[in-house]
Amino acid sequence: MKKKTLFWILGIVIVTLVVLVGGKKAGMFGKTKRGKEVEIAKITPIDITRNSCCYRKNTARGRSCTFF
Repeated sequence: MKKKTLFWILGIVIVTLVVLVGGKKAGMFGKTKRGKEVEIAKITPIDITRNSCCYRKNTARGRSCTFF
């Protein structure tokens, strides 16, 4: 085998490996797990009402309401 042929074969193998590794990291080959899996849920609106202690200045324990 000539030296020139050996360099061509070695060059093609190296280029192929670089393309395959780059493609794998880019997500072109195989499944890649980037990020975290999250659950998607539908949001339903609700009404939030204040506790009765918040309407009074002091609660039963003598402290003011800490919500507002």
